[in-house]
Amino acid sequence: NLFQILIVTIILVIGIEVFILYILNYKVVISGNTTCRQYISENDFSVYKPNCELYHKHWEQDIGIEYTINSFGRRDGSQSTGEQLIAFIGDSFTFGAMVDINDNYNYRSLHYLENKKLGGHNFGVAAENFHNIFNKLNKQDFSSYKYIIYGFTPNDLFDLVDGSSIKDGTVSIVKKLLLSTATSKFLLHNLMRLDKVYLDLYLSR
Repeated sequence: NLFQILIVTIILVIGIEVFILYILNYKVVISGNTTCRQYISENDFSVYKPNCELYHKHWEQDIGIEYTINSFGRRDGSQSTGEQLIAFIGDSFTFGAMVDINDNYNYRSLHYLENKKLGGHNFGVAAENFHNIFNKLNKQDFSSYKYIIYGFTPNDLFDLVDGSSIKDGTVSIVKKLLLSTATSKFLLHNLMRLDKVYLDLYLSR
């Protein structure tokens, strides 16, 4: 009957979710201070707490990354000093999400230039969007920096083109709930491996 079908379906869905989550290991492991990132509402951008540490292993990574925020509230690499300084600003791309900070584009570029007079500070903050970066450039003092480089990525504009920054309702809550499951991550991960699907979805957004 309908009740039995419903029970079997629920058990099957839970079984698949548990298998993908724990056997295929589609889970995120986090330890340390999970409140390193702080949103400043009056300025509409985020900063990191000074001297904050966080370990994060994403399900797409083989090994986790230790994120260390220094006393200035930045995740700086080894080339953070110099006669002329560059301020790197942006989202998780600039912050160096899922990579060692010295392997991130900003510090790799400094290493490539081999100019000992140049140093860089990393003002990248994960999950920032274009309007957050714009506000940070206008409200923070970067006068001591010779150059400012914005690690601009197209997803910085997503909240503007799809209105996600103002959506808040039942549909949004259900969508977030579904996307948080291991099953949805597994399906999306494998679907996005198809270049055509990835490109079509990206362009449509």
